[in-house]
Formats: sequence, structure tokens, C-alpha cells
Amino acid sequence: MNDYICKSTYKIVIGLTTTFAIMFDHRFVLVLLCSISQLAITIETLDSEHNKLSCQEHFKCDSPDRAPDHLQFLKLNSSVPNWYELCNCDPYCHIFGDCCADAPILQYVRLSEWSFVKVRLSSKITYMSLMKSKCPREWKSPKPNSVIKERCESNSMSSMYDYLMPDLEHMLLMDSDDEFSNWHVTSRETLITYRNIYCGICNSDHQVESWNQRLRCLSSDKNSPNDPIRCTSAYYQTSPELIGKEKLKRTPLQNKVYSSCNVGWYKINVQKRRDYVLDTAKKCLIYYEPVVVRDSKNKNKFIVFKNKYCAMCNDYDQTVHECPSQAIDSLTQVPASFNFVTNYDTNYERGSSYGANNESCEMGQVYSPLTNVCFKLDRTVASSDAPAPTDKLHKLAGINHPLSSSSASIYSFNTICIMSLILTLTFIHKFA
Repeated sequence: MNDYICKSTYKIVIGLTTTFAIMFDHRFVLVLLCSISQLAITIETLDSEHNKLSCQEHFKCDSPDRAPDHLQFLKLNSSVPNWYELCNCDPYCHIFGDCCADAPILQYVRLSEWSFVKVRLSSKITYMSLMKSKCPREWKSPKPNSVIKERCESNSMSSMYDYLMPDLEHMLLMDSDDEFSNWHVTSRETLITYRNIYCGICNSDHQVESWNQRLRCLSSDKNSPNDPIRCTSAYYQTSPELIGKEKLKRTPLQNKVYSSCNVGWYKINVQKRRDYVLDTAKKCLIYYEPVVVRDSKNKNKFIVFKNKYCAMCNDYDQTVHECPSQAIDSLTQVPASFNFVTNYDTNYERGSSYGANNESCEMGQVYSPLTNVCFKLDRTVASSDAPAPTDKLHKLAGINHPLSSSSASIYSFNTICIMSLILTLTFIHKFA
């Protein structure tokens, strides 16, 4: 497998069977997975090179063009916009969010071991970054029954909030052990920020400096014998000076480049596609490979994103991404947030009213602006009408399954697998 370069992965969904055909230099390796899915036939291209935007200004680490003098030359000749900066390939680029796509350090970054942190250098200078919050898979404590790994990784809130946690931690963490386990430290050697000192230990990074934490205490007496817990963290943590000093040495990438995810996009999608959402948000923070998107209302205006992942987590599909050179001498702006303030009609007895045309729900229903549908407030389901567990799962996953549990039994599972294999072979013959 390592001898071939993976070009494309094709996903074929037929009936209740999912088949993956992976092409390695025009050779196909078939993986047949028979599992419950939607009754439909679709073909998707996953991570296809055909969908990748290729821009000459997306510099690589070994490119001679990735130099300040050459970049200035390109700006003077109107080949790139004035806001464009160079990506970096040093060991710190993933921490400061300016990595080139092929930066060597990235091969050692396991996204699953990192979470999010808000770096606050001052009241006005803040930015989102990555924080290491897990021990390496291969790490084993030299002491039996060690609590290092557990204290590094366990947090009652982080798994629920993830991307939002840095803005909420000082309000949500109530237990003193949780507060201490969320007291960040930063390495003096690698500049990696760890969730706590325990994470530093299991990552063999012992030269760390703690962040500054403002505490709110019940009194000045911190040694009360009756109640030793007298203080709590009531404010944001601020990062140590060593991060700020390194940040100031680097190119300021915040100028006209949008580098964060839309919170609405995160909240709407994270429960449906958790791993994809979190990985996309992390990649948004890591890379500096800008793309632009035309404003749908004014084609002469562009929205500039730090990389394609930042555009994707602001709900802009890759099909509308363009190279930064398209935005030369054009106005730029931040993406629209589509925020608005609303309420809803609570008169469910006659049926809630909604919309500009004053449409009405049925009696006993209210209209939800969150989902744009009417629903009954008091819903009772007879046991005979209750959906089967499989149907419930399909509804939760957003899949409309046209087969009832009784009619689905007609289809032999083995027959469907064979049908899927035939379709796959036909597909390969066509594209090979």
C-alpha cells in the first residue's frame, strides 16, 4: 500500500450496502462494507485531487519563491494582493497557525491529541490556537496505578463543548480538581501549550510555565481549617510572556484574513459529524494557505479565508473557493453571519403564525424558527405506532428510509452485497 500514491477514494452507496473503491496509481483496491445506510445509489468523491484548488501563490516549504523578497516582487507586480503573507515551515508553525501545507512538523501532529485554547496576550490581542490535551498512545507510566494520564485527559466539560470551551471554561468548571486540571502550562522548549501539568509530564515535557489565572476568593484567609477550598477561577487565563514574544516575531496574519469557524456551523453540525467538524476546525487553525470567496451579493467583493478549511467551516463549499490572486485590488470583507433577532407566536390553540405572508400552523402546533417547521407541543405516540429502533436511528441521522421493517425483510443481505459488488466492478471498468 505504501508503494502507491492514493489518488482518490470513491464511495458507492447502494441499498443497505456501502462499498469503497480506492485507486492507487490507477489500481483499485475494493473494500466491501455491508451496513445499514440509505436506500439510494450515489457516488461521492472523497478527498479527490480533482476538487483541489491549485494556486501558484500557495508556496511549498522547498520552493525558492517562498522568500520575502520574491513576495514583495509579486505584490509590486500585482500578482498577489497586498495582504498576502508567507507561510512557515518551522517547528512552531502549527502552534501559531501559519504552516505551509507540507510543513515537516505536521507529520507528527495527531489531531486527536489536540484541543482548542484561546491565547490572550492582552485585553485586545487574542487568538485561537491548539493545545495538547492527551498523552501519546505509546506512553506508559513508570509507576503502577499512576493518575497522570487520567488527570491529563479527563474533563467533565471539554468533550461536550470542544471548540466553545475556551470561552466558557471559567464559568462552567465548578470543581476545584477540574479547575486545576484545566490550568494550562506552556513548554519553554517547544512552546506547546498543554491542558495541564499532567499532560506535560506524559508528553515528556518537564520545562513548562503555568498560565496566569485570576482567582476569586471568599476571604483573605486561604488556610481556613474548616474550609480549605477558598478560591475559584472566575476569569479567563492569560498566556505567559514567552508565547507573546515569539508571536511578535512572526508575520501578523490577522490582517484581512478570516481565521475562525462560524459558531453556528459548529453547533449545527458537531453532533452529526463530530470528528469531521473538529478536524476541520483544527485544520483551520493550523494552515496558512489563503482562499477567497466571491460575495454572492456583490461580485466585486471577496471574503478572504486563511485556508480552505476556514472557508468550509463558515459554510462555503470548495466549489466556490478561488485563488487569492483573483482578489487583487478588490474590496474584502468578513463572511456574513446571518444574525437576526426574532421571536415566535406562542398561540398554539389556533395554530402559530409565521413568515412574511402570515402563514399558520395547524391547531395545537407552534412554529420553530430554529428548524422552520411546525410541531405539536403535546405529542402522544401509541405503542403500535412507535417507530422501530432502526427507523429512529435513521431519523436521528437525517435519513429518510422508505422501507418499513416488514418490507425490508424481503431483501436478502447477501443479495444486496452481491449487487453492490457488481455495481462497483461496473464503476471501476468505466473509470479505470
